[in-house]
Amino acid sequence: MKIKKSYMVFGKKIKIKICQLQDGIAGMYDHETETIYINDIFMQKGYESDLQDTLIHELGHALFYRVSIDQAVSWQTHEFIVNNMAVMLRELGLIKL
Repeated sequence: MKIKKSYMVFGKKIKIKICQLQDGIAGMYDHETETIYINDIFMQKGYESDLQDTLIHELGHALFYRVSIDQAVSWQTHEFIVNNMAVMLRELGLIKL
């Protein structure tokens, strides 16, 4: 599955980098560099839904950061929302990357 090299989130270009990450880390968003890092294991055949879930999840973090929701809710709440949002949007077919 191919993914874009960047996405626009409320006027900010968020770069996407595929790289090796520590075991157990699917992806992460770095607001200082405006970059989403995705574990390269998800580029293998059979991981398409995991790749989409991870990318949507990290874009959720970028969106929350852009609108300062991260200042209003705990990290656990933030993580719970973006995790479930990613799965729901993909499974309902509301978002395709």
